Amino acid sequence: MYYLEGVLEREPWLLPCDASGINASAALGFDSSTRQYKVMHVVSDSNGFEIFNLTGVDERWERVSGPWEEDLDDRPFNPIDFRWKDPVSINGRILHWYVDSSEYFISVEVKEGGFSRTYRPIKSRKYSLVELGGFLSVVYCDSDMKMDVWILEDFEVQVWSKKHTIVAESINYICLKSLKSSSQHEGSMPNLGKLVPVTGVRNGRLLILKHRNSNIYVYDTRTNVMKKARSNMKNLVSFIPYKDSLFSMNRISQCRDLI
Repeated sequence: MYYLEGVLEREPWLLPCDASGINASAALGFDSSTRQYKVMHVVSDSNGFEIFNLTGVDERWERVSGPWEEDLDDRPFNPIDFRWKDPVSINGRILHWYVDSSEYFISVEVKEGGFSRTYRPIKSRKYSLVELGGFLSVVYCDSDMKMDVWILEDFEVQVWSKKHTIVAESINYICLKSLKSSSQHEGSMPNLGKLVPVTGVRNGRLLILKHRNSNIYVYDTRTNVMKKARSNMKNLVSFIPYKDSLFSMNRISQCRDLI
């Protein structure tokens, strides 16, 4: 069951409960060509992939093609045990979901509506998907000493380029006096292998990293300066940077009234 709250002038919107499956994930997307908002829904069972058009006439979920149409056994995960994570949204137009594959993740272009595989530049299971400066980024951290940041420059033909290489010994770590702990270990630079990228801000210049102990760190890709943030982040919290838009969600209800 899904609600849209705080984005409409009227009461919270309850989406129809056609979509089933406990192991599921959903995200809001925007089709700029038709100015339609859509909810993209993925589940681990055979129901697969569905779309709900918020400005459509029929209030129902539409089944769409997925990346494993020919053979469900080709899925790189056990549908019973697998837990979907929140997708990475690129300007609300392309959504990317992690799957337990060493080669690819799955993506959907909101305008087209079909889900497909996007192959990563390097085979590895230890990676993170984040948005950096309006582009999808894959961050690899296979060691305690280095991180590699790749950018998907062209989604259609899947062109990748390496944007940054973060080396531990080149980082200028600054611990603010107000954040220094009585423990010398906690006041030192964290181990890169224990950091997970969660998002990028300031047009991709700053990389936000979460430590396993919930501490948050900010890394500046231009100056190589890393600082510990004043706040922590619990495991169940999602970090989503806010970006203003010319298209207000309040217009959804207006669009529906005109149909």
